[in-house]
Amino acid sequence: MCVAGDPSTPGSLHAGRKDVTVTRPNGSTFIATLHYPATENGVNMPFDPSGGPYPIVSFGHGFLQPVTQYQSTLAHLATHGYFAVASQSGGGFGPSHAAFAADLRSCVDWLVGQNAVGAAYAGAVATDRIAFSGHSMGGGCAILAAKDDSRERVVVTLAAADTNPSSIAAASSVNSATRLIVGSQDTIVPPASSALPMYANLPGPRQLASITGGFHCGFTDADFLFCDSGAISRAEQLTKTRALMTLQLDLHLKFDAIGAQSGWSEVWGPAAPAVVGVTLALDAGVMLTPTAPTASGPLGGSAAIALTATNLDAVLRSFEFLSDGATFAPSTTSLLAQNESAASDATVGIPANAVVGDQVVLSARSQLDGATRGYAIVTLNPIPPAEPADLNGDGHVDAADLAILLGAWGSRGPSDLDGDGTVNAADLGVLLGAWS
Repeated sequence: MCVAGDPSTPGSLHAGRKDVTVTRPNGSTFIATLHYPATENGVNMPFDPSGGPYPIVSFGHGFLQPVTQYQSTLAHLATHGYFAVASQSGGGFGPSHAAFAADLRSCVDWLVGQNAVGAAYAGAVATDRIAFSGHSMGGGCAILAAKDDSRERVVVTLAAADTNPSSIAAASSVNSATRLIVGSQDTIVPPASSALPMYANLPGPRQLASITGGFHCGFTDADFLFCDSGAISRAEQLTKTRALMTLQLDLHLKFDAIGAQSGWSEVWGPAAPAVVGVTLALDAGVMLTPTAPTASGPLGGSAAIALTATNLDAVLRSFEFLSDGATFAPSTTSLLAQNESAASDATVGIPANAVVGDQVVLSARSQLDGATRGYAIVTLNPIPPAEPADLNGDGHVDAADLAILLGAWGSRGPSDLDGDGTVNAADLGVLLGAWS
């Protein structure tokens, strides 16, 4: 599922924390709090480079909220192998949202600089694996930052609020994969007034994850003035939030470690959202369409099915066809403009123990970000051989069929020749009686 096990619980690393000084392009400075993988939990603990290089998450705090309100979530990310940096600027009753968004980008610049030879985290920063995140005002500013920074691969916001300039309007220029996490009972920044129009404006791969019973203050570590409440506890909401964040970040920033066929289903595929009590709207920006909903073929053989991948995104993208149960020719598409399609012929394997109704998942993965996918599910229609004991359909009942039966011992499927629900000695007797 995720690189470091259960995404809702701490990862395998420790979390260190320190305040750092970040310099803006104009030479002025501000303080940010950095959470990082460390040898022990705590303030100013020694850095642990063993799991690096580590991706960057630049996080924006909410209106009038200190960054300490998000300490548990940022430390969680550090234990899962991230540099999570939170600017302490943007405070007071009249903060400039544009300036705060620029500071989120400056935090990224600072960490990229720390990767240089002789710097604090030399060689340990994944400078091309960048995310913007934040809560409320900070979530809106994360959208503003992503609009003006092409380096980020993914955006994850918590109850993102509209800002000035408008983050709702800015969302139309964010082409990276974006997950907007909200609480269904948020009365401070209701999803209908902020996250829903943001989601509608996002042109790139997009998701809206709603935590049932979640509330605005449920994304912080403690209550503050004029806090709201919801049907679930803060602890439960934070657990769901960390799982949703970590799954998204791991897939988009650690896909090389995850591998081609792991993790994506919980984020973009049939297992999404993979968190109980969360409803998910998503648009991967690609539609995969098989010409038929079923694949028919002999047991132990294969079936052919044609399919097309259509790019729904405004950005030019190419796609790679992937499946645990099929091969494709061609296996990739050319660059596709919006609403342009490309075809492929899939050869779908029919396992020797397949039964009618088994399914195979076909997917098309964006080669632009290496993570976003559209998918289609094809139902298998295995055709049994004329002689039931001829398990491989080659016209003979022999050692090859015996091997299939023994391999299915104790299970169900076509090797259950007497239909009693289990492959056992009785089925072996049927097969030996039909030996040819």
